[in-house]
Amino acid sequence: MHVDLLRPADVREHDIDLLLREELYVSEEFRGFFFKFFETKIDNPTSLGVRHSVDRYGGESALEVDVRCSSGRLVRILIEDKIDADFQSNQAERYRQAGEYYTENGECGGFITALIAPRS
Repeated sequence: MHVDLLRPADVREHDIDLLLREELYVSEEFRGFFFKFFETKIDNPTSLGVRHSVDRYGGESALEVDVRCSSGRLVRILIEDKIDADFQSNQAERYRQAGEYYTENGECGGFITALIAPRS
């Protein structure tokens, strides 16, 4: 049986979103790796929830990760990934505004915006 391997050119942002969502749920090792990027803002995460393609204030988030810290504080990570598309006008600002909206409306105690993209 011949199996074609997935070529990098075949990977789309939607694929990365779903892979990240799955790995955050199923892999403690991956969660540890992922949360190290935010360790100054997230202290000892105790639980999480991950939503994909979230319609929200000012647009859509590719992923939103809610992390409950050991202090009880809920931090929401708003993630955009850029694999094969350009930034939209004011996209980073809209993510920041969405985080402020969530915080002001009591949906979370703080927020982080994050970009996942190839190094290039």
